[in-house]
Amino acid sequence: MRPKRNTMDKNKGIDPLPDSFATEEEAGAFWDAHSTSDYEEYLEPAEDVIEIRDRIFEVQIAENVS
Repeated sequence: MRPKRNTMDKNKGIDPLPDSFATEEEAGAFWDAHSTSDYEEYLEPAEDVIEIRDRIFEVQIAENVS
């Protein structure tokens, strides 16, 4: 578990939010290393609805089961 960042520490600057990312991997790497709570002023509410239609279950079975 990653330790929670203290966003109240004003002595510690945050990296500027890039205008865009060249790839999904670049965006993922940025957000893996940064907290969205540091960029709350850039967030906007979304009206998207996600409908889950299929569910997939994975069951592990030992190799020696026949």
